[in-house]
Amino acid sequence: MFETYGDEVEFVKSQDPAKIWTYGDGDMGVGYIWSGWSFVNRIGYFITEVPCPEDIIVQIQLDEFPEECDTCGVFIYNEEDDHECE
Repeated sequence: MFETYGDEVEFVKSQDPAKIWTYGDGDMGVGYIWSGWSFVNRIGYFITEVPCPEDIIVQIQLDEFPEECDTCGVFIYNEEDDHECE
């Protein structure tokens, strides 16, 4: 994965745009990888050998959305979270 600043981001920006993928944050802290170069919510970049087809946007969701407690509204991110509300 390439960084979002300095020489590494300059290298990424010099690549074929169809071979750039962005790793970033989405809603509720869920991670995504999507095709293309993006600035907003980015964590890093990947460069692939095979280009993404033109006119196609690919987005890969890496995590599940957290469950929300029906009683108190707290978000439960995994089954190991001990959550007890009154």
